[in-house]
Amino acid sequence: MPSSLFYPFNITRPNDALITVKISNNFLIAATVKNTLVKFDLKKYSDFSEVEICRSTDDRVHNIFMDPKGRHIIISMQSGSNFYTTRSMKKVRPIHKAKDYLIDSVAWNKHNISDNTTQEILIGTNDGLIFETQLSTGDESRFLSSNVEQFWKQVPFDIFYCFLIVIINLLL
Repeated sequence: MPSSLFYPFNITRPNDALITVKISNNFLIAATVKNTLVKFDLKKYSDFSEVEICRSTDDRVHNIFMDPKGRHIIISMQSGSNFYTTRSMKKVRPIHKAKDYLIDSVAWNKHNISDNTTQEILIGTNDGLIFETQLSTGDESRFLSSNVEQFWKQVPFDIFYCFLIVIINLLL
């Protein structure tokens, strides 16, 4: 492997046009115009895998979010439907409690070491709402539920609370 920061290599690319691409921890994800999530492990240089997000041709991906370790993925659709998957899952699962919210940001838990749960994360919407949640594949679920959300609660927003979040992050 060359010592430079960037180096060329060939990958098989999907046939459909891409909407957005994210890379984290040598793992690439991309959303296509046909509502497919493309996953590619940059360490293995293998062919990509595709996961269908939704069948609706009227809907389109708004944005995708991946945690810094490249394990957890949240997909936000323009219709307000939202989905969760992981690096290894073959399907996406709906985030029922996030229905009708357009997700614009995700603050991931940097202390999370699990492949099966996000631990506590913050989700920001285009309406300025902030939610605290924990998403799970079901393998480490604390509850017998088909929902991926272990809990979902709106965070009261005020400037003092934002200041505390910044200070806590600086101290960690």
